[in-house]
Amino acid sequence: MRQLCIALLFAALLPFQSSAADAPPLKPAELSYDQIKKQFEQDEALEDVRVSNFSASEVTVIYKGRYIIYKMSNLTDTQRPKIETLISAEKERRRSQAVQDNEEAARAGMLREVDGVVYNLLKGAPGWVTLNGIVRQKIDDGLLVDISRSAEELDLIFLKNLPQMDSIADGDRASFMARQAGTATFLTTSKVPRTVRQYDCGTVPGKTKRPALVRSPHENSGQPRLDPAWGSSGTGFFITEDGYLVTCHHVVENGKRLLVKNSGGTFAAQLVASDKINDVAILKVAGRFSALAINTNVLALGQPTFTIGFPNIDIQGLSPKYTDGKVSSLSGIQDDASAIQISVPVQPGNSGGPLTDVNGNVIGVVVARLNDYAALKRTQAIPQNVNYAVKAVPLIALINRAGLAAKVKYSSAMRTEAVSTVEKATVLVLVGE
Repeated sequence: MRQLCIALLFAALLPFQSSAADAPPLKPAELSYDQIKKQFEQDEALEDVRVSNFSASEVTVIYKGRYIIYKMSNLTDTQRPKIETLISAEKERRRSQAVQDNEEAARAGMLREVDGVVYNLLKGAPGWVTLNGIVRQKIDDGLLVDISRSAEELDLIFLKNLPQMDSIADGDRASFMARQAGTATFLTTSKVPRTVRQYDCGTVPGKTKRPALVRSPHENSGQPRLDPAWGSSGTGFFITEDGYLVTCHHVVENGKRLLVKNSGGTFAAQLVASDKINDVAILKVAGRFSALAINTNVLALGQPTFTIGFPNIDIQGLSPKYTDGKVSSLSGIQDDASAIQISVPVQPGNSGGPLTDVNGNVIGVVVARLNDYAALKRTQAIPQNVNYAVKAVPLIALINRAGLAAKVKYSSAMRTEAVSTVEKATVLVLVGE
């Protein structure tokens, strides 16, 4: 009886054991990371394995659709040569792909080398930015570029290796991709060192670099350098053909020596008359010059206007610069009736320049811009294009006081080629300390 019970019990257990053995194996997706890794360690066949990434000490393999980071030292003697073969194949695939990508980038001019490192700009190279700005001056083998968003402020960078740099001229607008490469220091025409950020557009890999131009940091399109003894500068314009010109009182008030410079040469000047309150002055030089007429018409709000001047000559060079805008207000600071507010962008060095209508007739003298810092403290906002000019009325009064009324032209007539006319009559005023 006892033997029969044992036999029956054994027989009852058999169906249960048989059903467990017939259960389907777990699929890879149902296995944990540790279970997949353990299978990989025991799998000498290494089927369905490919290398995703690798280094000297570890490898990332894809095994049964799962990523496994595995130390190279843990591979078995059978696994190691197979994995090394996969690594070699992956390296060759990447090399071939890189060559193909670089060839495509080179054809597009987007393969650049900076400090020995080659960058494929089509692949979104880290550290590269797209910038645009106005070329202010060529210096040695690079360019000083103003990338500021406002015409009132300078944000200078030194740019190296701009493609087709030889065809770029001062005043041109340039758009480029570049990588910041430290800083650069140069001397202004006043012998003052200035340090700015340096950007590099890179060179074509493998291409021999051209030798740097041997030139002074102050040379600019063949223009002469300024003697550092000249401490400050401004702008002026002729009002008579026999050499009388207007500038600002604050430009010349502390000067011991005065020069004016235009395309015809440099001339010694003497102060003839000055109005400190309205900030206008009259100088005299010897010679015959193009002169501007003064518009005596009533000004209108929103009236278009422009100026030509010599701002920041130590940075922007000695060539005249044109900016335009409109009459923003018929009065100046704190409703000063002798001045007007203008949206014409001006910078240090524009003071004394002619403010003209669209026909090239003088309607005022550029004198000042609103102090950004003072305005920020008072209004909690930085002003945009808030500048000022003296109206023609105080200027005419000074002309009459100097006995020049008969020599000055007063006109409201239309003129052709207004910008060219104003440029010919505008001069750089140099003030010696």
